[in-house]
This record gives sequence, C-alpha cells and structure tokens, in this order.
Amino acid sequence: MKLVLGSKNKAKIKALRDAADRFYPEFDVEPVDVDAPDQPMSLTEAREGAKSRARQAYKKKEGDLGVGVEGYVDRMDGKVFLSVWSAVFNGEEFFEGGGGRSRLPEKISEKLEEKELGDAIKELMGEDLREGKGAVSLLTEGEIGRPEFTERSLIHAFGNMENRWD
Repeated sequence: MKLVLGSKNKAKIKALRDAADRFYPEFDVEPVDVDAPDQPMSLTEAREGAKSRARQAYKKKEGDLGVGVEGYVDRMDGKVFLSVWSAVFNGEEFFEGGGGRSRLPEKISEKLEEKELGDAIKELMGEDLREGKGAVSLLTEGEIGRPEFTERSLIHAFGNMENRWD
C-alpha cells in the first residue's frame, strides 16, 4: 500500500509510519509538498486544511491513500489549546480523526495574533521544535512528542476507515 502524505515534516512522516504500522503489514510513505494555509486557528480550519492536504497528496502521486495532518490552536473559554486533526482520502471519501488537547501558556498564546505557534515558540525558547518533538513536548514536560501526539489522530482516522460500522 502506498500512502502519500501532504507534508515533508519529519514529525508527521514518523507519525504516519507508526500509525500505519498498526493497520497494514506492508506500506510505503511518500511525502509531498502541497499548498497549505497558515496556522489553523480552529477545528473547522484544521479539518479543512487536513482534508485539503490529503486530497492534494492523493492527486499529486499515484498512491492508494492521501493523508493530511494539521496541527491547530483553538480558543475555548478564554484559553488557547493545541491539538491536531488528520484526514485520510481514498479518492472518494475522507476518514478523519483528532488528537488530544494541551493548553498553551498565556505568554505563548498572546503571540498567536501575529505569528504561527512554531515561530512564537522559537522566539521565546530559541529552538525550532516543528520537525521534532513539537510544542506539545513543552506542554507535557517531555512525556508526549509531536510524532506521538499526531500518531493518535492518524490512528483514529485509519480506524474510522478500516472499521466500518455503517
């Protein structure tokens, strides 16, 4: 099975490999560049972004499935949370899944009006976490990294596709 990922981000590639390994005995992952919007600022934007990435990936390369992943921030009750959404596209329909949520500290969330989360963290911490452990590693004291955080949403998406209850 060939899985085409709408991103070349190393953390997303690892997450996809780890999630797919739970469902498929043999598969290849091919990351491709796609057009993607700025940092999604809501679940609705993240869903649209993940589906767009999956659709574009599917159309760019001959593969069995297109996969899209979007990290996003969302405001709830005056607080800002980090989460992730994934979509798998088989050429006809989407299968989606979400991940956990971690609250962002105010000193980070207040910078999101002017810059993306990765840029805000790089400015505050002096380190770019996007390709590796991710912002979630800071929020969970290193217990969960970006690949694991993202993997959960992909597991939900693959599970929705493989385990049809309708």
